Amino acid sequence: NDAIRLRNHIIRLLEEADICDDPQERQALLTFVAAGGGYAGVEGLGHIIDLIHKALRYYPSIKPSDLRFILASHGPRLLTQINDRLGMYTEHALRQRGVDVRTGVSVTGVTERSATLDPGGTVPTRTVVWAAGITLSPFVQSLDLPKDTHGALQVDSCLQVVGHPNIFALGDCAAVPQKGGGTYAPTAQNATREGKTAARNVIAAMRGGRRRAFRFQPLGSLASLGHYEAVAQLGPVSLAGFMAWLAWRSVYLVKLPEMGRRVRVAVDWLVDLLLSTDIVQLPVLPNDDVVADPTPDDPSRRDQRG
Repeated sequence: NDAIRLRNHIIRLLEEADICDDPQERQALLTFVAAGGGYAGVEGLGHIIDLIHKALRYYPSIKPSDLRFILASHGPRLLTQINDRLGMYTEHALRQRGVDVRTGVSVTGVTERSATLDPGGTVPTRTVVWAAGITLSPFVQSLDLPKDTHGALQVDSCLQVVGHPNIFALGDCAAVPQKGGGTYAPTAQNATREGKTAARNVIAAMRGGRRRAFRFQPLGSLASLGHYEAVAQLGPVSLAGFMAWLAWRSVYLVKLPEMGRRVRVAVDWLVDLLLSTDIVQLPVLPNDDVVADPTPDDPSRRDQRG
């Protein structure tokens, strides 16, 4: 739903900008800000750029030079999870596509009509994509358990909370130590494997058996930059550009369950390569319209069903 809403929002802005006579309002409509220099921010902005540039053929009054894209990253560079060379390639590729990449910059405020950057001041915009990391669950924050400086629960190598051997924690809410120092990144790749280790250790604790330490070498990282470009770090191998994009698509295709679904997705990707972008807005069912037990005598309920 979020992806569809964002897509519809962008198309609506293009429609409004195409007929807007106010230069300042038009510039705000065509300014897109992404907060966060990680995978979500980089990939999200890259695909937004792809969508907009493919859709411009339907809006002759909007030129590519009218568009403004800003990527604000609090860190010193983009994609800090991969090596420096690929991080620099990512920044260069985005700048080549017209993105104003700002490292060491935070988004400190967002309204319906602007984003505030520090440093950088207020930027008039109607679109801010928030991808500036994660925060812990309020439930985890409320627990009276040992935490690290970021608020994650401190656990040992067996995923047991320090000082509480019968409590296990993993994934985003836990600071899982690595053998060589530091902690594992809060990614699904790590968390799914932590879950298996935690399950074995819970059984071992119940049966009085030996508990196993969590050890895992990440298989690699991939990020799409849009425009058939990507970066990939697969163990000691680093790829960038079109070959990395092919690797990115191949990995995600293989990970899909069931052959039928893989074939459908592969065909959809092929059609996307060959045909122009469809700019028809897609319907989204608002959560407010889903009612478990509508009351027939309530006029508002009848309006929703109608």
